[in-house]
Amino acid sequence: MSLIHWSLFVATFMQYLLCLFFISFAAQNPRSDNRGLWIAGMVLLPWGILPVYWWAHVWNAPYVSDPSHDYNVPGGQLTPQAD
Repeated sequence: MSLIHWSLFVATFMQYLLCLFFISFAAQNPRSDNRGLWIAGMVLLPWGILPVYWWAHVWNAPYVSDPSHDYNVPGGQLTPQAD
């Protein structure tokens, strides 16, 4: 197997693992209202959807467990904020 074939195999395998990670993350994300659409997009068009999902739900995610920045998440440990 030549170097280019080996590189393509490793890149494809890493893309598959990254897609599985993002699908599991999207399935458990309590802030997402339309999980099914995100997961379908990740399965059908991963190279286009993964960067968009990263920007929308990971990079711009609020601080977790900081009452001055975040709101209560189902199953979270935050107490209600005083207004």
